[in-house]
Amino acid sequence: MRTLRSTPILVLLGLLAQPMLAPSVDAQEATNGRIVASRWLRTESANEDIFTVKPDGTGVRHLTDGDPRDVDPQWSPDGARIAFVKENLDLRKRDSLWVMNRNGRQKRRLDERRYFLSLDWSPDATKLVFAATDRGDTELYVLDLATDEITQLTDTPDSYETDPSWSPDGTLIAYASNGLRGDIHTIEPDGENSTPLTENGEAYAPEWSPDGSRIAFETTRDDENGRPPTGEGPYTSEIYVMDSGGENETRISNLQDTWDEEMAWVTNDLITWRARYDDDVNDGPGADLDIYIARSDGSDRKNLTANRGTHDFNPAPSPDGRWIAFSREAERGRESGLFKMRIDGSGVKKLLPATRGEAPSYIDWGVAAT
Repeated sequence: MRTLRSTPILVLLGLLAQPMLAPSVDAQEATNGRIVASRWLRTESANEDIFTVKPDGTGVRHLTDGDPRDVDPQWSPDGARIAFVKENLDLRKRDSLWVMNRNGRQKRRLDERRYFLSLDWSPDATKLVFAATDRGDTELYVLDLATDEITQLTDTPDSYETDPSWSPDGTLIAYASNGLRGDIHTIEPDGENSTPLTENGEAYAPEWSPDGSRIAFETTRDDENGRPPTGEGPYTSEIYVMDSGGENETRISNLQDTWDEEMAWVTNDLITWRARYDDDVNDGPGADLDIYIARSDGSDRKNLTANRGTHDFNPAPSPDGRWIAFSREAERGRESGLFKMRIDGSGVKKLLPATRGEAPSYIDWGVAAT
C-alpha cells in the first residue's frame, strides 16, 4: 500500500518544553487498555485482519478472519467493544458494518452499504454514527445498537457528507459537508438543526477536544499551489482549531509543503498529527512521513519522529495522554510495524512486527474495560 523511495530534508522544527510534556512515570496508567490494529496477513492475499495487543507488546489477540479486509477498528468509549468495517474489493459486492466484543466474540453485522467511509461511537457507547455511500449518494446515519434502528441524519443528494465526530456530551455531531470542498457543520443526533461552523470552504475531518470546548479540523485553504482540477495531489493542508461554536479559528500546523492529516487530540491542550512532505520539494516520490505534536494554540511544535528512511503515521494517543501508538514503515522491512512512544518522542518501542512488509493500516487505543 505504501512504498518508500527516498528520505526527507526537513529537520526538527521548534522545541517542545521538556517539563511540559515529558511524562513523570514510565508505566502506563490504569486507564490505558489494549491497542487495536488492522494488519495484513502473512500471505500474498488481500486480506487484512484485526488484532489487539497490550501496551507492552504482549498478549496479542487475532480477532477476525477478514475476507478480504477488516478495517477501521474503533474502540467503544467504555473499552468493551470494537466496531469495524468489512471492506469488499469486489466492486459487485457491498461493504458491511460490524461490532464485536473486545475479545473478538459475539460478532454482529449491523448494516450493509456500498461503501462505509468513516464512523464514530456515541459517548455512552450505545450508538454509532457513520458516513456511507449508496447509489452514488453519501450521507450520515446513526445506528442504535440496542434496537438496530437506523436514522438518516442528512439528505443532500448534491453534496457529500462525511467525517462524523460525536461531541463528548453527546448532544452534537460535527461533520464535513461536501467532503474536502465544503465546510464543517454540526447536527443533532436526531438529524435536526444542521449548523455551519466554517465558511471559507476546503474544511473537513473535524475532531472534538476531550472536554468538548473546541473542534480541530483539516483544511487545504492555505495551499498556495491550489488544488489540481482532478482533485488529486500534490497539494498541501493545514490543521486548525476553533471554538465549538465556530469562533476563534487558530492555525496549529505551519509546515512548508506538507500534507498535515491524521490529526488527534492527545489532551485538551495537545494535538498530534502526521505530516507528509510534498514529494516535489523533499527528495522526490515517497518522501518521509513524520508525526508532530503541538499545543492547541500552535506553540511548542515538535517533530517526534524525525527519522530518515521511515514513514511514521497513524498516531493514536493513549487514554491517559502520555503515549502515542503509531505505524512505521522503514526501508528495511524488519524495522517496520506497530510502535509506541512517549509524547515527547522518547521511549520508542516496537509492539508488533510488520506483515507483508507493511505496518498496520488502522490503529486505535482504547480504555481499560471495567
